[in-house]
Amino acid sequence: MKKTDLWQTTFNAITDVIMILDGNFRVKMLNQAAVGFFDLPEKEILGKTCFRLLHGTEEQPVGCPLDKMIETKAHQESEVFLENRGRWVRISVDPIVGNDGDITEIIHIMKDITDHKEKEALLRKNQAKYKSIFNDSPICLMEMDGTAIKKELIALMESGVTDLHQYFDDHPEEVLRLLSMIWFVDVNKAVLDLYGVKSKRQYFEILKRMLTDTGSDGNRVSNFTGTLSGIMPMEEVRETLITLGVGKTVYETELAYPTGVGDEKRYFDARWSVPAGAEQAYNRVLISMIEITKLKKTEAALRESEEKYRNVVEKSLVGFFIAQNNVFRYVNQRFCDIFGYSFKEAVDNLSILDLAHPENRQRVEESLNHYLTEKTGSIEAELRMIRKDGKMIIIKVLIGSMAFNGKPAVMGTVIDVTQERNLEYQLRQAHKMEAIGTLAGGIAHDFNNLLMTILGYVSLMQTDPKIDGDNRENLKIIEGQVQSGAELTKQLLGFARGGKYEVVPTNLNELLARTAEMFGRTKKEIRIINRKEKDIWTVDVDRGQIEQVFLNLLVNAWQAMPAGGDLYLRTQNVVVDEDHSSSPYLKPGRYVKTSVTDQGAGMDEKTRQRIFEPFFTTKEMGRGTGLGLASTYGIIKNHGGAINVYSEKGQGTTFNIYLPATDREVAQGKSMAREILKGSETILIVDDQEPVIKVGSAMLKNLGYTVLTAPNGTDAIALYKKKGEEIDLVILDMVMPGISGSEVFDTLKSMNPEIRVILSSGYSINGQAMRILSRGCSGFIQKPFSLIDLSRKIREVLA
Repeated sequence: MKKTDLWQTTFNAITDVIMILDGNFRVKMLNQAAVGFFDLPEKEILGKTCFRLLHGTEEQPVGCPLDKMIETKAHQESEVFLENRGRWVRISVDPIVGNDGDITEIIHIMKDITDHKEKEALLRKNQAKYKSIFNDSPICLMEMDGTAIKKELIALMESGVTDLHQYFDDHPEEVLRLLSMIWFVDVNKAVLDLYGVKSKRQYFEILKRMLTDTGSDGNRVSNFTGTLSGIMPMEEVRETLITLGVGKTVYETELAYPTGVGDEKRYFDARWSVPAGAEQAYNRVLISMIEITKLKKTEAALRESEEKYRNVVEKSLVGFFIAQNNVFRYVNQRFCDIFGYSFKEAVDNLSILDLAHPENRQRVEESLNHYLTEKTGSIEAELRMIRKDGKMIIIKVLIGSMAFNGKPAVMGTVIDVTQERNLEYQLRQAHKMEAIGTLAGGIAHDFNNLLMTILGYVSLMQTDPKIDGDNRENLKIIEGQVQSGAELTKQLLGFARGGKYEVVPTNLNELLARTAEMFGRTKKEIRIINRKEKDIWTVDVDRGQIEQVFLNLLVNAWQAMPAGGDLYLRTQNVVVDEDHSSSPYLKPGRYVKTSVTDQGAGMDEKTRQRIFEPFFTTKEMGRGTGLGLASTYGIIKNHGGAINVYSEKGQGTTFNIYLPATDREVAQGKSMAREILKGSETILIVDDQEPVIKVGSAMLKNLGYTVLTAPNGTDAIALYKKKGEEIDLVILDMVMPGISGSEVFDTLKSMNPEIRVILSSGYSINGQAMRILSRGCSGFIQKPFSLIDLSRKIREVLA
């Protein structure tokens, strides 16, 4: 291969856009990447200025690096946003200087950095969100860089120091030296309030003085030790440093801050933690402090005199108990409320082990025995326990030692955290379901595009009079199977929260009654018991989707009772306030609650946690798709509501649905005749899928229309500019590479405010489609659609 050929091949293989410009900034040479970027033949690019190609004007834009390059005759680069292309690029220019010192040519290299810019914007958004949470937290939060300390501790151990405890005892100045290496990156407002300062600068100045000022004896170490000892014992300071040295990622201790009023102090549980990814370098260490002053005072008061503070304990919002030999000797009212026992039932009768969950019982017993033997510190744990009524609860318990009636005993505080843990679980589950839903929605969209082609050609073939009876019957079977596939994708889109189709004010009592009546006709072994609120509030819903939700729950209940049984349907008006939300995503307000309760076998906790996952089913192969409850979950979420499930083995199952109430009046339904409607107008169909373009064109021609096509948004805009006056209607795909359907619609709308556009998509009417419709789009049709559906939608819009 000749060198010139090799150079040309290499030049064209480079993916960056490269142009060689003359002194007037006109293109003399370019590589294939440039041809692809401008989407023009090479001969149409040559001779044009780079300004005309990139910005559509001969004027040099602001930020262009060419001026500075000409001035310096050196390499220059800058980042530029190409408004006419909606892309960010990094442009670098280098001069080629002739023997006379003049610039003869310019090497112009351009790289698309749009993705990088978008990631930067997302990063800034996430950083701002984290910063807001960090600064507004009521917990004292400090972020520090421990890199230097980590390196010093490693160096010490590598130099032969084997016992860091002894080393720091022998060299107390080393503790101060290492602490002076701490670099506090940030602190939040709660820390500033604790120190009584208004700015972070003042806080950092306080730390600097603590580490650098000398005391009355002129000794910097003794002064710092005296200052710090009032907050944190030096042994704890030493242990913190050693913890970092040996590579632990979590260290917990207790701090006491003087309040300035006598000997009074504020106590905090402090936690040093190294976030994931920073374990090796320790470049980020997060320190959090939760105030426990009230708890400390309560414990001290109880040790001084049980009788003196009995009234305080009895009125406490925290459960309290005293036990000897594992048997309760005293409990307060809150403890009784938490576990459902009376004072007489608990005291001298109940054992701690009686309340423990069977799976926790051995652990609780071993922990208590160990504590009673060692009698050191306190025990803090989170445990699953059993109430008197058999319900499981989660408690946070703190146990300490005391003397009761002259004998050793344990005392403890109990907080019921069941609701908090349930809400945390719901939040984690919601995030997981949202991620799975995004995947499911994408699959449904692509599958609908495939079904569109099949259904379209089947619809066309059915209009052909040459098709004989047997083949016509076969076409009906194919059409039925396609519709079944479309129903599956509807369920997937429902789970994926892919949008509502037609939202109208609805009386849920009437909708539930119709669904239950239809279900009851075929399931005689099930007795349906209605407990509906008479004056039920109206809700804005897609009736077809909510009917599907009810049917899914009714079928689920029937399958749970193969031998028959009672099925309870209940509706009621409820008001959710700030403190009693049944879901982390359920906003305070008025809701209509619908409950479906069966007397079936129930389900265990493991099954209950996965019940709304798509394709998860407990049925045998071929008996279920695993999409019923998954789509139910998505549909309810998409309506701004919530769904939860309560179930235990052998106790049946209850599904609760919450849907937001509205003040609008119930809308009456209407029916429409099913017939093919034809026309003679000119229609432009825009879709990036060639099979969809072909079948769509054939369907439109069959209906009598003149058809124009465009495979992407760019071509659609160009074609409309040329033939806009001839085009009566545009059928526009919503999801396309390059210029999206939304951008195409806005461009066409700006060209002709009266334009009529039908939005077409494999997705349903989700947030994006609704926003386009709100901007003046004439209608929406979901793929796959039949010839009848297409004909009616077109006449509806053109009318």
